[in-house]
Amino acid sequence: MVLLTLSILPSTMIDIDDYAKLIKKVLALDISFNIIQFSTTSKSVSLIIDVPKNKVNPLIKELKEYNIFIERKKPISIEEDLCLHCGQCISLCATGALFFNEELKVVYNHEKCVGCLLCVDACVRSAIKEHI
Repeated sequence: MVLLTLSILPSTMIDIDDYAKLIKKVLALDISFNIIQFSTTSKSVSLIIDVPKNKVNPLIKELKEYNIFIERKKPISIEEDLCLHCGQCISLCATGALFFNEELKVVYNHEKCVGCLLCVDACVRSAIKEHI
């Protein structure tokens, strides 16, 4: 699964029919996804969605036709100055997104991360921060 942040400007979607067309096109792609966060302001509508990896490119292609800003979301980050490189987070990471490099320092590969956030709770120094 891949986290995507979508930002929709009011100028892109003028009325409810525009949203309906977009939803219809997304449904036609046969994509099952989770909405992690939904927020609105007077300047935009923002969504964070969790999409299966094999459906990311078709979805992005469809959304770009609507001038929707799309960003791949990194679920976590590691604050280097707090990290002890103890490996506690690595022991819980089932996808291999967290691993030791040659210098035995904890490294994060956001491409492999599924956003389970077990590492956030495991970190004794709170060096791993959630971005949702």
